Amino acid sequence: MSNDRLIDIPSRLPPDAFAPQAIKVRSDDADRVYKALANHIRFVERGLKNDEAVSFRYASFGGSLNVQLHTVGCVDGVLIMLMGTTQDGQEVQIVQHPSQINVLLLTMKRAEPEEPRKPIGFLN
Repeated sequence: MSNDRLIDIPSRLPPDAFAPQAIKVRSDDADRVYKALANHIRFVERGLKNDEAVSFRYASFGGSLNVQLHTVGCVDGVLIMLMGTTQDGQEVQIVQHPSQINVLLLTMKRAEPEEPRKPIGFLN
């Protein structure tokens, strides 16, 4: 193959194509994602049995983590925050940009089903 058939893609892009200001993020993106996520979580909560809790599966870097959800928040209108407890009892906090949020909502057995179920907190 001769070199004249290769395409130099970077030379065809404008010089500022990868500059931070080239990525447009609306200030209400995180708020809209937060509200939609909150509505879905409340829907799942309504169908829970007494010994169940809302959880989510977070998958990243080839692994996954099941987390019993405690709190959902919107940070400064730009980030989504999910806080909860893993099946091993470890407290975790996941913070993501709204364009990257990908959450599988699940139900899981509560660790202490004899205790009253605590509603999920929503911070905004």
